[in-house]
Order: sequence, then structure tokens, then C-alpha cells
Amino acid sequence: MAKINTELHDKIEAYLDGQMSEPERQAFEQQIGQDTGLAELVATHRLEREMMAVLLENDLRQEMAEWQKEKDRLPPLVEKKSAGNRPPFRPWLLVLAALALSALALWWLRVPAPAPPPKDKEQAEQQLEKPAEAPETSPPAGQEAGPEDEPENTRPEDPGPVAREDMPAPQQPAAPSADQLLAAEFSRNAGLSFDFERGEAAATPWDSAAVLLQKEDFEQALPLLARVPPSSGNFTRARLNAGLIHL
Repeated sequence: MAKINTELHDKIEAYLDGQMSEPERQAFEQQIGQDTGLAELVATHRLEREMMAVLLENDLRQEMAEWQKEKDRLPPLVEKKSAGNRPPFRPWLLVLAALALSALALWWLRVPAPAPPPKDKEQAEQQLEKPAEAPETSPPAGQEAGPEDEPENTRPEDPGPVAREDMPAPQQPAAPSADQLLAAEFSRNAGLSFDFERGEAAATPWDSAAVLLQKEDFEQALPLLARVPPSSGNFTRARLNAGLIHL
């Protein structure tokens, strides 16, 4: 029997595996025919391979038999249930879910903030552009509506102050009677000015203020000018005279 070394072992393995070229195989077979020890080594290697395959096959058969026994021990229902609870793995579902989440995130980032409704925007602009209105002066509580609340267009317009050079010389007024004094007291309580020459109360706050302005009694005329309602035709004139008094 020839002594085996690593080179010879590799050559025998290559011969048995069929990895030699045709000239190498023919030369090695000629060498085997001439050397009986080499022939025994080749035969031993071939036998070991066959035995190894048989042993592996036997081991595999034994393991399969044990696996079959373990399988037979399990109840049939449990086996069917476990097989049914294993859904097939679908990687494309994960890919679709990731793409959907990415698209949703991009859409959320690119969507602009909602603009205010046009109606609310117009109302806000109208409130900014609308000037502040002067508050209306209401009569004191408990006071009844007097003649000054009547529409201004039902009476002739006030001719305004008369020029001083056209006015006649003042005459000494007569002493007021008891009825005139009582009417004057009632007019003062009602917030009106009493005209002793006519013997009656002035019709409106503007009329009373006009009389006081002619007399240059600006201190008494100022509160009457403030009582002229915005609906009166003399409202602008009352505000103008009040401003001149303040100046």
C-alpha cells in the first residue's frame, strides 16, 4: 500500500470527483494500473465515500422517522389550526404601506393653511373702515318727549342771528306776570329756556340755544347745544357752535 500524502490525497479526490482533465485522468489510471498500493488507496477512498453516503442516508432516515413520530403525536385539529394561522408573507404589502405613508406626509407638508372666509374678511374690513358715530343724547329718565322731538322739517327754518345794526333799539320789557313766572319755572325744570317776550317755552334745544347765543350766554347755551339730536336739521350747526364756544 502506497504512503499517502496531501498531494496524493487531493489527486485521488479530484479523480473520484471527475475534476481531472482527460490527459490527467488517463495518466492517473495508467499509474493506478502499475502501482497496486495506489490502486488500494483509490479503492479505499471510493469505499469511504460510499459508506459515508450510506451512513448519512441512514441518519437522515432515522431523523425523519423521529419527526414522523412527533407529528403523529399532535392532534389533527391542532395541526390544521396551526397551519391555518400562518398567513403567507407578502413583502409587497409593506412596500405599499410605506409608500402611502410617505405620500401622506408630503401632502400634509405642502398643503397651505386655510384662508379666512371671504365674508369674515369683508366684515373685518368694514369694521376698520366704519367711522365712529357720535352717541345720541337721550332725554333724562321720566321726562316726556317734548316738542323738540318732532321732525324739524315741519317748522320754518330758523332765520339765524340778526345783524346788530338791523336790530331795533331795545325796549324796557314789562314785568312778568304770575302765569309767566310759573311757565318759566316749569320750562327750567323741563330743561328748556323760557321766552318772556312771547310768554312761552322755546320749542327745541336748538331754539333755546339760539336765544342764549344771541344774548352771548355761552355757558347756558353749551348744554343745550349738546342736547340737539342727530336727526335734527340743526345738528351740524349745534356742533359747530359748541366747538366755537370751547375754543
